[in-house]
Amino acid sequence: MIGQLLSKMPPPKASDWKCWNMSICIALLSKNRKTVVCVTDERVAFGHSFSSDTIAQKTQGLYVHWVALVAGIDTEYADLIIQSARRNLSAHVARTNRPPTGEEVADALQQSYWRKLDELIEYQVLRRHKVTAEKFLRDGKRLFTPTIYDNLRNRMEKVVLRLQFLVCGFDEKHDGHIYIIDGKTPPGTCDSIGMWAIGNGSNSALSSLAFHADKHGLSLYSALEQSIYCALEAKFIAESAQDVGSKGTFVSILEPGNAQFMSDHGVAAIKKKWERQGAPKIPKSALDLIPKLLYGAKPKSKEEAMRTMDAVMGKPGYTKRLAAKREKAKATTAMQPSDSETSGGQR
Repeated sequence: MIGQLLSKMPPPKASDWKCWNMSICIALLSKNRKTVVCVTDERVAFGHSFSSDTIAQKTQGLYVHWVALVAGIDTEYADLIIQSARRNLSAHVARTNRPPTGEEVADALQQSYWRKLDELIEYQVLRRHKVTAEKFLRDGKRLFTPTIYDNLRNRMEKVVLRLQFLVCGFDEKHDGHIYIIDGKTPPGTCDSIGMWAIGNGSNSALSSLAFHADKHGLSLYSALEQSIYCALEAKFIAESAQDVGSKGTFVSILEPGNAQFMSDHGVAAIKKKWERQGAPKIPKSALDLIPKLLYGAKPKSKEEAMRTMDAVMGKPGYTKRLAAKREKAKATTAMQPSDSETSGGQR
């Protein structure tokens, strides 16, 4: 019975499953921009039903010395966008007889992104009217009534392509770059800060990276070992976000003409060290201190008022110590001879 019903159902498509937030992707510049560290998980969640932690390759070659990291929901279109960008870059090199600049690489991926979005709009909205997106924008008001035109325009604006890319690589001077592609704005660059993250969990990852930048001097000038560790820690912390995989982690260290990788066993060894020594812990002394730092709105006694003052100042026992110090000073002053007694003794 169930088999008969299933046999009559249309075959499933990737768009039926929707790879919800294929994430996370992290990129850092290191060694004065001579190295790019890329860290991604390998998880894909198919709808809300099932997922795999080690199925997705989110770092793909884009052109010589350039890679693209991808995160998002509509991942069935990611490969097609990257392939289109590769063809455009090859045509650019054949036409100009020179390698593309970083801006041109990022722009090629952005243009491919927009072409795919136009294609989706044409299939989902305009196909039955036999017009392209370009023709609709140029001649739509002439071809359709105002009501139909407005309706189609509203439907077109609701078609979105939920993908993000990090484009990482090196220019002709062998300096590293990180570009952000989201299809909504022109390509942006993270070269000045030397780090970025996309995908689900990116806020947690960026928070971790910002902490290390503030407290430990993480920057595009950092040693490679520090950059790798901080990138991995950012990924470990991002694992608390929904749909970020904890089992598979892909680490690639890129240099002009060279690449190094870290295996899952290597990542597991670093994670074990991090969990034992580096992961944030709750100090028992802080837990013991917290009750002493709480106070009410209206102290009911002098002693409670003193405790309130201590709590406000964050110094338990401070007012009591201050009072004792003042009493000691008074006692010392009382024991000293007065000026009249001193002068009388001299006479």
